[in-house]
Amino acid sequence: MSCAMGQKLYSDWLHSSCVLKRGEEDLSHHRREIFIKQWNRTIVTEVFINGFESVVDYKIPIFLVLLIFYILTCLENCLVIFLVCRSPRLHSPMYIFVSNLLFVELAYATDMTPSMLFNVLSSRVTISYVGCLVQLNVLSWMGIVDILQITVMSYDRYLAICHPLRYSVLMHNRLCLYFLIVFWVLSAVLTAGYFYLFGQLEYCAPVKMNFFFCEYTAFVHFACVMANLDTLELYGFIIATILNLFCGFIFLSYIVIIIAILRIRSATGRQKAFSTCSSHLLVVVIHFLIPFLAFIVPQTIISYKTMSIVYYLVIPVLNPVIYTLRNQEFQNALQATRKDINQYFMAKRVLP
Repeated sequence: MSCAMGQKLYSDWLHSSCVLKRGEEDLSHHRREIFIKQWNRTIVTEVFINGFESVVDYKIPIFLVLLIFYILTCLENCLVIFLVCRSPRLHSPMYIFVSNLLFVELAYATDMTPSMLFNVLSSRVTISYVGCLVQLNVLSWMGIVDILQITVMSYDRYLAICHPLRYSVLMHNRLCLYFLIVFWVLSAVLTAGYFYLFGQLEYCAPVKMNFFFCEYTAFVHFACVMANLDTLELYGFIIATILNLFCGFIFLSYIVIIIAILRIRSATGRQKAFSTCSSHLLVVVIHFLIPFLAFIVPQTIISYKTMSIVYYLVIPVLNPVIYTLRNQEFQNALQATRKDINQYFMAKRVLP
């Protein structure tokens, strides 16, 4: 749930719409009514997660891979957040936004990976209906924060490159705090609407998801009361459309940034300007590329489930590396922290 989450929400809506349209082509309205009558409306108390049934023979390797990725995600993201909080040199808008983005990525992984680790080893893979709704809506919450976060980071890079002399006036730490508060509160309100509408869905059969975690389209596919379903799809379409407007703003910002960089006459100046936004540009490309491939690449080549795993597990591991690998300020902050830790333990040894 990055700008890519806007793509993900939109893609989920499109995917669910396609599923319903195919079903309506194959099943007439009269037969659909008969189907609903045959199934009394089911009170769903638990959800079946069947995504790992096809890889039963590889449970242990999959468990170890998921565990390693989750440990790396926790260590990397927590380390960067700690350095930003501790080092005064990193108390600037860009690093504040980076630390918040990495916190969102950590929340993504924590929302999904522990349940996936349990599901890999469990013989009866179920999750409570309320727990599944919570997982879905946490993903939605983090996704909306993610896209808003990446949008304002693109605006921050635009100001840094196109208006460097006015940057400190137009973007400062207090404004960053206001942005973050608005992002989290607004995302929580929008997600509460999702939670309410999902809670109103009624089902005609047990919910069985051929997925690794609770996923939107599976819920929509099993719902049988069209009035509630139409409301949910309309709500999802409105939110996805708004979020994709933010995606358009991100692309527009980088078009302007690239044009401004190309107008710089000196090669040194162009290289310096590009280095200030290269990390964020790479993150944006990765976040957009995976949802794009999920719909362009045929399912026979790579599955939608696989792309989702890559999006939610691999990206949180890559982002801290992308932002810190060639960043000298992060390297200096890490060395200073390591030096302070060594001095602390040496002092503890000297003192009786």
